Amino acid sequence: MSGHGVEMLTSFRECVVFLEQAIKSCVSRDGNSRWTHRYEEITKRNGGSQPHPMILLGDYLEALSVSQQHLSDLHVIHVTGTKGKGSTCAFVESILRAHGYKTGLFTSPHLLSFTERFRIGGTPVSEDVFAAYLHRTVQLYEAAGLPQPPTFALLSLMCWYMFVSEKVDVAVIEVGIGGDFDFTNVVNLPAVCAFSSIGHDHMDLLGDTLQSIAFHKAGIMRPRIPAFSTEQLPEAMTALQHYADTLPTQLSVVRKLDIDTISTSMGQSFVLGLRGDFQLLNSALAVAVSREWLHQRGCTDSAWSPQITRALATCKWPGRAQLVKVITSTMALTLISEVSPPKYILLH
Repeated sequence: MSGHGVEMLTSFRECVVFLEQAIKSCVSRDGNSRWTHRYEEITKRNGGSQPHPMILLGDYLEALSVSQQHLSDLHVIHVTGTKGKGSTCAFVESILRAHGYKTGLFTSPHLLSFTERFRIGGTPVSEDVFAAYLHRTVQLYEAAGLPQPPTFALLSLMCWYMFVSEKVDVAVIEVGIGGDFDFTNVVNLPAVCAFSSIGHDHMDLLGDTLQSIAFHKAGIMRPRIPAFSTEQLPEAMTALQHYADTLPTQLSVVRKLDIDTISTSMGQSFVLGLRGDFQLLNSALAVAVSREWLHQRGCTDSAWSPQITRALATCKWPGRAQLVKVITSTMALTLISEVSPPKYILLH
């Protein structure tokens, strides 16, 4: 960590400065040049093919004393997609927390603070907890003689170290980019995998066709580990199904939530906690994934049990299709300068 000894990462502010500098100048930093050299060496040993994150980060996980058994014990729910993967994760976390489980949630990017990426029990970790885990993560891989990894890889490693240390019952993990070569894709045996809506994203890395993009995302699937997907465009669905058949594993397709059916079963009007018609897909996917996870734990709740409906109705995901009540025009201009002076703003 060139110019930034691990002893300096003792406060949250120092951690933020370190991470922001790493993001801005990752190529020129000594740590990342050492990472690049390591990456090239591993690629050469891999016959010139892009090395899988399990190979790239295996030594780091070992330095953190995080084994595959530890990762399996987190009963991981791994979620990818182009749109809706964060909302899906938020719904899943809300549902499992409502059933009494200690949840860990890792998402990206953050809106205001790095702490938002790490939630335990539905609440972002404190700045002190964040700083302590970043300090220890860096300290351990440096002691093993390993170079500073890319920022998202570092945060992903910190996530595993934190959730194992905090003994969460379930780790809900949002993929960063793609799936197969994403730095979160280091778990041999997740509990469930899920795919939100897939479209054209990160085409410089994933390819310029839906088939190629979906194939990259399909890489989070594992043999005989249940997988769920929202309805996809035919090209994407074909790629996902082909990957599932090859493993093999069961890929189940989920249809969007029927609010009228839920309201009827409840005997009262039902509204999702997250706004937007597109959340009918994300919430349906979350329900299917959560019920599978609960079934693996021996829970046989009905689809619309009080815990599930309450969790869907109370789920919060700040800044994502959030309705913000604005008291004054000054506040409105602070939130979004193009609109003045609204009383309510729908943030997409």
